Amino acid sequence: MYHFETFRQRLIALRNEKGWDQVQLADRLNTSKSTISMYESGKRKPGYEMLCKMSEVFRVSSDYIMGISDIRRGDRPDW
Repeated sequence: MYHFETFRQRLIALRNEKGWDQVQLADRLNTSKSTISMYESGKRKPGYEMLCKMSEVFRVSSDYIMGISDIRRGDRPDW
């Protein structure tokens, strides 16, 4: 089950781990700072494509970002 509060917390934590501000993350995801801000404040939920992009940018599983799993990485050998 998708846990939006966990998603918010993990997005913020992952961004901070990289040392990125919202603008830097938005640039990497090809979106706007306001979109990132809305995700982090709980005012908007990302769609499937955005979750896939986040998974690639942060090199974690989409299940981890969504709060479905506590396992950060999938079985991809390049992670």
